[in-house]
Amino acid sequence: MSLLTSFRASGSSAVSVPSFGGGTDNTSDEFRLVKWHFLANAGTQQASGRNPRVILITSASAGEGKSYVAHHLTANFALDPHSEVTLIDANFENPALGTSSWMGGSSGGLGLLDYLDSTGVDQNSIVKSTGLNNVKVILAGTARENAPELLANGRLEQLVAARSGNNAYVIIDAGAVLSNGGAAVLARYAGQIAFVVAANTTSRSNITQGLATLDRIAGPIDEKSLGLIFN
Repeated sequence: MSLLTSFRASGSSAVSVPSFGGGTDNTSDEFRLVKWHFLANAGTQQASGRNPRVILITSASAGEGKSYVAHHLTANFALDPHSEVTLIDANFENPALGTSSWMGGSSGGLGLLDYLDSTGVDQNSIVKSTGLNNVKVILAGTARENAPELLANGRLEQLVAARSGNNAYVIIDAGAVLSNGGAAVLARYAGQIAFVVAANTTSRSNITQGLATLDRIAGPIDEKSLGLIFN
């Protein structure tokens, strides 16, 4: 995995990032550096007005390691006992959070889509405890064909506002931007975006198209709010 780097959707320069050796012994240190990148921006005022303590993890296409990054980043945030983090599984096409072994007893039950689709489902009923005291999770919920449309009904905005602030952070594990899973809509609520790229696999055209889609639907996406993670 490589460090975050800014990338302009309209730019034409090559993507370049500092890279570690790639050995498993470095994984925790790499995610710690990525976490510090987000923490450094968490106290800034975003021009977009979005909350920088809400972090969206997405990519251009499926299979680039979004959930891997989201789960390990969450675990690294949890190293600070004074921080609280809520990990939301919003990858509706391929939800992965319920099968994560370190999530303890979080699998099953109501999830995000159930909350978005019904005023009868409150936030407390979808927020689940984990094996980590300062980490909560929200599963994707029952699949629905209109999942992307539900993201814009106002209830998600209320949810992330309630779960973020001061030392509380929200990390959203989203689907791929170039699918129809609603990742670009989710970006409207995130003050920071980590765009995961499969190193030596993802084409520059897919990166540019994905970032342009984010900018068009959720924009403006600027260099302070966006970073690439080479996985």
